[in-house]
Amino acid sequence: ILISESAVPAWLLKASVDRKFILASEKDLHCTDQDVEKYFAESGIANIGKEEVHQLDEVCGHRAGYLHRAAQLLLEGESAQELLGGRLFQEFLNYCDYCIIPNWDRPLQDFLMKVSCVDSFDEELAATITGSSVTPQRLLEAREAGSFLKKEGKIYRIDADMLAGLRQRAHRELGAEVMHQCEYNAGLYYEEE
Repeated sequence: ILISESAVPAWLLKASVDRKFILASEKDLHCTDQDVEKYFAESGIANIGKEEVHQLDEVCGHRAGYLHRAAQLLLEGESAQELLGGRLFQEFLNYCDYCIIPNWDRPLQDFLMKVSCVDSFDEELAATITGSSVTPQRLLEAREAGSFLKKEGKIYRIDADMLAGLRQRAHRELGAEVMHQCEYNAGLYYEEE
C-alpha cells in the first residue's frame, strides 16, 4: 500500500502500469462535516457547534492531518474562533515551512522559494525568475513531491498554505535581497509581454 498526495513519481510509473495500482484521488480522502463531527466527539471535543465544525473543515481543506492538528489545539484550550481567526493558517504555514519543505532537495527548495514571489507562473516565467536552465525538471520534481502544485493549461499555482510557507522560508533562508531580485526578474518578464 502506497499512500501519497503526489502524482505517481517517474521511478514508480512502470510498476504502476504493470501491477494495476488503485489510485485514490486527494478528494477521495477528504473528510465530510459528519466525519469531522464524529472525530471531534470521539476526541473529547464537545463544545463546538456544527457551523464551527463546517468552517474548520473548510479552512483545513477537508484534510485529515490538518483537522487532527485543529483537534489538538482545541483540546489544548484554544477556541474555534481563535483557530478560524488565523491561528490555524499559521500552523499550516509553519508545518509547510519546518516539516515539509526541508525534506526536499536543496535545489528544489531554492527554485520553489524563488517562484513563490508570484501567485502563478508558466514555465518561461519560472525560468526568468530563478535563472534556472532546468526549469522543466524542477517543475516535475515539485509535482512528484506533493499535491501542492496545480497546473491548468500552461499555468502553475501553488496551494495557498504551501505558498505562504515558501514565502516565509524564502525571506528567512534566501533573504530580502534575493527575493527582491526575483520580483525584479518577474517584472522584467511582464514588461516584455
